[in-house]
Amino acid sequence: MASTGDDTDGDYASGLDSYDDVLPFHREDDIGWRMDLSEEEEIIQSSKKLWKMVDTVDETKATVGLALGTSWEQAKDEMEFFRDKMEQKTGSRRPKLREIIHLIFGPPSTVFRAFVAEGIFQDTEHATFIRFLTTFFMSCCYQLSTKQLFDKDSRIKMDGAMTKEEYTTTWNRIGAASTPSMEDRNKNLTPPGLVPFWVKLEVAFNAYSREIFVEGQQSDSSEIATQRCFRGAITPLAAPGTAPGDLLHVRTGQDRGYTNASLLHNYFMKSGAKITAGTVRRQHCIPMTYCQKLLKGDKRIDIPKTGPKTFFTMETTSHGRKLYCFAFRSGTGGIKPKDGVTLGISTEFGAVPEWELVLENPRDLQWYDGATPLSVEEKIRKCFNNLPRDSTDADSKKLSDEFVQRLRGLPVTALNTTQGTPEWFLLRRFSLTSSTTDRAIAVCTGEEDWLEHPDSWKTIKDCLAGIQEPQEEPEVPILQLPPHVQEADEEKEEEKVEQEEAKEEAKEEEPVAVAVEEVTLETLLSDATLAAKINNDEEDEVVMTVVEMQSVLRELGHDLSKAKDLVRKEAADRKTFEAWLTVSHKLKKYWFKKLSDLTRIAEGLEIDTTVALASRNKRDAIRKAINEHLLANPDAVIDVEEVVPRARQKADTSKLSDKLKLQHSVIRAGYLEPLSAVATKYTRRGHQLECHIMRDCLKEHAVDATESPLKLTAACSAPLVMSRSHNFARDSIDFIAMVADGTLIGVEIKARLGKKKDQQETQHVDQIRRLLGQDRTPRQRRVKYFEVDASSAEYATMVGNKHEAVQVLHHAFVYGFDCILLLVGDTCGEVMYGVFITVSAALREAYGHVLSDIYNNTLSWIHDRNEETKPIDEQLKAVLDQIVVNAAAIDNHSFRMDLALWRDVDRNIDKPIPRLARVIPLVFSFWNAIKGGSDATTNLLWHCNYSVPSKENQSIAVARMLSLSAVHVHRLLQLSTAKEDLSFYPSLKRYRDSASERRPFKKSLNMMIGEMTNKRARAVSPQTPPREQGTGRATRSQANIQRLDLPMLATGRTPHRNVAAKIIKFEQEQASGKIDAKSSVVVDRTRNCPGFPIFRVGADGSINGSGSRGRCAHCGCQTHCWCLHCKRWLCDGLSKKAEQQTDFKPHIVVNADSDKPLYGQSSCFFVHHYGNQQKALERFSADAMKKLAP
Repeated sequence: MASTGDDTDGDYASGLDSYDDVLPFHREDDIGWRMDLSEEEEIIQSSKKLWKMVDTVDETKATVGLALGTSWEQAKDEMEFFRDKMEQKTGSRRPKLREIIHLIFGPPSTVFRAFVAEGIFQDTEHATFIRFLTTFFMSCCYQLSTKQLFDKDSRIKMDGAMTKEEYTTTWNRIGAASTPSMEDRNKNLTPPGLVPFWVKLEVAFNAYSREIFVEGQQSDSSEIATQRCFRGAITPLAAPGTAPGDLLHVRTGQDRGYTNASLLHNYFMKSGAKITAGTVRRQHCIPMTYCQKLLKGDKRIDIPKTGPKTFFTMETTSHGRKLYCFAFRSGTGGIKPKDGVTLGISTEFGAVPEWELVLENPRDLQWYDGATPLSVEEKIRKCFNNLPRDSTDADSKKLSDEFVQRLRGLPVTALNTTQGTPEWFLLRRFSLTSSTTDRAIAVCTGEEDWLEHPDSWKTIKDCLAGIQEPQEEPEVPILQLPPHVQEADEEKEEEKVEQEEAKEEAKEEEPVAVAVEEVTLETLLSDATLAAKINNDEEDEVVMTVVEMQSVLRELGHDLSKAKDLVRKEAADRKTFEAWLTVSHKLKKYWFKKLSDLTRIAEGLEIDTTVALASRNKRDAIRKAINEHLLANPDAVIDVEEVVPRARQKADTSKLSDKLKLQHSVIRAGYLEPLSAVATKYTRRGHQLECHIMRDCLKEHAVDATESPLKLTAACSAPLVMSRSHNFARDSIDFIAMVADGTLIGVEIKARLGKKKDQQETQHVDQIRRLLGQDRTPRQRRVKYFEVDASSAEYATMVGNKHEAVQVLHHAFVYGFDCILLLVGDTCGEVMYGVFITVSAALREAYGHVLSDIYNNTLSWIHDRNEETKPIDEQLKAVLDQIVVNAAAIDNHSFRMDLALWRDVDRNIDKPIPRLARVIPLVFSFWNAIKGGSDATTNLLWHCNYSVPSKENQSIAVARMLSLSAVHVHRLLQLSTAKEDLSFYPSLKRYRDSASERRPFKKSLNMMIGEMTNKRARAVSPQTPPREQGTGRATRSQANIQRLDLPMLATGRTPHRNVAAKIIKFEQEQASGKIDAKSSVVVDRTRNCPGFPIFRVGADGSINGSGSRGRCAHCGCQTHCWCLHCKRWLCDGLSKKAEQQTDFKPHIVVNADSDKPLYGQSSCFFVHHYGNQQKALERFSADAMKKLAP
């Protein structure tokens, strides 16, 4: 950081104790408070001396689901209050839409009375008022202007709406209601006592809003209840010219909001408002900032975006109340230059650092924090998931009772439910895992005098002797390419060889032909003429060969042209090089950097990149802006530190003692290195293949012919576990398998995705067979599964990787397993070979002694707070300086924060912890849980925009209020259609998502329009009108069309996309009693359809016209066959996709009285209409056709 607490103590010693001592505001009668710019600047400068850094890192606390639970309980209380108010007003806690509309727009409503009082409508014209609202909501729903809405070609049914003339006249009357005359407007005069209509309507809207949503709540006060809901809610933010009121019971928040010192301290803090949570932008009144170059005298603290995840807190006293400011660094660096750090303020949080473990599934909070704790068996079923042999077998995903009892006997405790999640990374940090132990064993020789068990170290070292170290270089994974792609790649390789040959020939003809490929940028710049050209931007022409130009570009990190033609390739590279020569010499080194690096350079030079980032080619635009800035400002200097890559630097531990080297290896292993996008992709693919490889192994062991030392019968995945005897030892194994005799063994799976690894494993298994004398066995009888003792000399040959060998020993020690299966698979998810490794009790005991030595010299002061083994501050700082996370060494504050958070989670949080989505400060988690109201309302209005046929400002204001009233109806309708028991929804977000999916705003508008026009769902579809004969040439004769009336119940529920899945969902809801009558009709019409097919064609008679084809609901193929009753596309013939389905029977047989049955071909249509066709045949001839069977 730019400054620390020690540096700022002198600045804080100003004689000011709180904001009460800051300059007061000027008071004027009937005007309120205000202040000029000089006073605003003075209060900002004083405020910088009042903020103090809070050093309560060691008191860090963690919570699970607190923000979600608190916000949802508050939301349920508010919704129950609304339901009680609805019961008072309408007589029902869940009123119908008709009752809600009557409450807000009915004859006695304040809204209609406002229109009547203004004379826009008469007291007896409520029906006309409803027609006006209907027309307006039609315009909003379909986002049409008045001209488009009343166009003669419009397809909108205007039943129950106004005519265009009536609608336009009404809006003109609204625009002119209670407004000054044109003459007074020209003179900027307003007649005394004239109140515009929009203000009167606002009062009417606020009257019912206050009555429904405010009055009667526990935090209600007379002053709050009389505030206007529309303008009054934003007045303090939009126009701070009013005196602060009593906001003692008001909670506020802001999402990356702007504020100033006067508004923050002398309005919100003085009025008593609670700033629950919120994020703010970088401003002078906020004591912390990031990604800014602070001017001299600016005392704000600059939080660097580089470094591990951490949390900073500052506090001040304003009007007798504490105000906290937060800075949260995510630890990822951020994609954009301004990302990576979030600022926030609050009056509720901040006394101690609090972190929230945010659940990925809010329903997990019901079993984790329920009134009845889970039993041991229930916890095991939550953490250990059975792996079925068939991925589609849902019934076998439950663990058997025998498996549960075997797992219960293991000497471990489950800490979470899933591997690779945020809580998994957090809980394994300050502990000994297999990767941590592997690093520690590599650092120690085992002969150090401070080790208590040298014999055990020698045993483990002898066990691992002869095993190769893991190779760290990345490999290119194997990609399964189609044949035509592989042929194209081979052609490209041949072309590349030809280009290289042509390149060699061209090099021989060049003036300079001696070791040009080895020329680097430094050697080229050492040439006096070239250096003068590049560094001094001289205009003298310099003759360079193409190869030299390409060498310079390559050294600068530029990708050369990929043109196949050699001439074009060289011309493109020459053009790029000549353009590079015209750049300012300060920018030449960074010209070909990535967009993120160039943006950091621009930020460091204080260049506005808004326009450049909004352009189509952002990189060229930013380079051009930087170049112009450097040419205009010769003294400007590029900060090289801004473009340092975020890759982990190699630690230099040469100056550390042997014990500190061990400490460094253990702490460094807890901060896993971030993977690149490509590495993340293939790592995820490797974890996905683990299930396939394990499932393939179980299938092979189910076959009696498979030769294996042990027969596996079942397997389950495992979470992160902790040893009960050594709580510092933790382990994450891939699977736990059950053998035929009921014993359990561990399974470690390795998927080889690299080409090199795949070849090495093939050679490795051949080497194992030669070792065992099985290399002469015929290929058909070669075994895949081998057996070895970890204490034997063959262990080094069987396991070719030292890290995997340590993993095997670690699994055996933590779980107490006698045997570990090491499975190696390929990219297809098949087993290449497996090794059953026996780990004796003596070897496990020796490994435990090694872990104890490592723990006593590295982690005992962390777990047991043993100060005797804790390194002194200088030694700990030397260790942390060599651990780089997010392009920066770990500072003392971040390390203490991580340590305190880990201790609280490890000791005070119940286990197992459900799967988490993220770990963030509680103040930001709480804000994420409660925010969204105003943004959601604005979003609704954006997607249902209004347009009025009047240009008066008053008309626009009235239209806005009518739209907001529609939002009120929409929200009350969502609440009335929600479950009676709101606890059915696990969180506020799930309730919102469910309500939005059940009743979108556009659907609510459609229902409002239908209710206002007294429309109902017709039981029978209207008769199709006759087709009008056009003036053009007809493609077919009307005499050739036979009309077919199709009366059918119009439910509006017939599924059109993903029909099979929706029908299954409907049937499940029907079985549970959660389905309504209309959906039951859909199920019955689909499963017992008596319809018949037609061959669909286009409206013009063409075979492939519009609407003539669709995807079959059974197999997904394109078809013309459509059922008239169930309204589904179904193939009338045998399709290839249907034949590939396992449960599809391609032929049918009709058993008649004769000896020879009738055979036919099945179809998708037959499958879905089998029941009714069977009944039809039985009715047609009960004796002749006995049975119709597929």
